[in-house]
Amino acid sequence: MRRILLAAFVMFVSCYSVGAGNAAPKLLLEIRTSRAGMVNFTGDHLYLRLFDNGAIEYEDIVSATDFENFVLRRSKVSRNQLKAMGALLDRSDLLAAKPEYSPDATPIDHSVTLDISIVRSSAVQVIKLTNYHPFWPKSKGKYPGALVDLVCRVDALRGDNVFRNVETACRVR
Repeated sequence: MRRILLAAFVMFVSCYSVGAGNAAPKLLLEIRTSRAGMVNFTGDHLYLRLFDNGAIEYEDIVSATDFENFVLRRSKVSRNQLKAMGALLDRSDLLAAKPEYSPDATPIDHSVTLDISIVRSSAVQVIKLTNYHPFWPKSKGKYPGALVDLVCRVDALRGDNVFRNVETACRVR
C-alpha cells in the first residue's frame, strides 16, 4: 500500500509540474528510506529528490551527535552530473530491474529500506531495496550494475554526512 501511495504522489508531483504551465522543475528521481530497529535513527526520511533543473533535496541529521532532529538540505548538481544521471537512469539494466530485492540474510534486529521512484515518460518505476548490501560476497550478481551505480551516485550527491545507507565501498569503485 505504501508503495502505491508513493508512486501516486510521485506521479501527482510530476504531472502537476508539467501541467501547471509554469517553470516548476520536473521530478526525475525520488528515494526514500525507512529505518527500524537497532539503527542510529529510525523512521521514514527523504534520501534524495532530483529535479530536471539539477536541483536536489535530501534530509540529513542536524549533527553527528543528534539523531533525533533532521533538516532538509538543498543543493544543485552540475549540468554534466545531471546529464550523467539521466544516462544512468536510461540504462537498460536499470529499466529491467525487478520491483523488489529482498535481503540476502534477514537480520533479526533491524531493517533499512530504500524505496526508489524513477519518473519515466509513461509511468513511475518503483524499486524497493531491503537491507541493501551489494558488496557482500553473497550479493555478487544479485543487483543490476546500473542500480548499484545509481545508489552509489546518489550517496555521493548527498555529500559528506553520516546519514548514509550504503557501504563505503561505493567510494572506492
